[in-house]
Amino acid sequence: MNPREGREPSGPDTQPNTGSNLPATQRSSWLHKAVVRVYAITPRWISHQFVRMVKPTHPIGVVALVLDDANQVLILRHTYHDPPWRLPGGLLERGEQPFDTAVREVREEAGIDVRPLAVISSRLLLYSFDVVVLCVPVQTHPFCVNTEVSERRWQPVCDVAHLPQEHQEFVAQALKVRGCL
Repeated sequence: MNPREGREPSGPDTQPNTGSNLPATQRSSWLHKAVVRVYAITPRWISHQFVRMVKPTHPIGVVALVLDDANQVLILRHTYHDPPWRLPGGLLERGEQPFDTAVREVREEAGIDVRPLAVISSRLLLYSFDVVVLCVPVQTHPFCVNTEVSERRWQPVCDVAHLPQEHQEFVAQALKVRGCL
């Protein structure tokens, strides 16, 4: 109440601001501030579940680019891809780091133990977010044909034109990064 006039103030400047009469840019800012305030006081386990429900999620794929000392890249003939020759890789499991996924997938698919060096690329695809990890071979075990891979091969980096375009780009990027490591 305005003590000088003896009545409640009225008009557009004195109404409580619910956000509905604000321009869209200010309304989203107001709403964002409100959401952040609620998020800050909400127990973490609840806020985490809420974020998982409202935010789009993508599986995380890890591509392992294994490059040896002779500048050859490990490629695998996959049984379920077209074109079949590709770099090894797979989906990151819950609680796993990309380096761990790279090590696991190369061991499972190719029978080779690797040491990850660096994440050299990442990109958002239609249904997944892919991370590319540059690795070096540590120990090679006998190859066993499995449900995912029918053959493994070391391919000179100058002869990867038969790989998918994005894999060719990953090889080129690995060569640049490796020159800096």
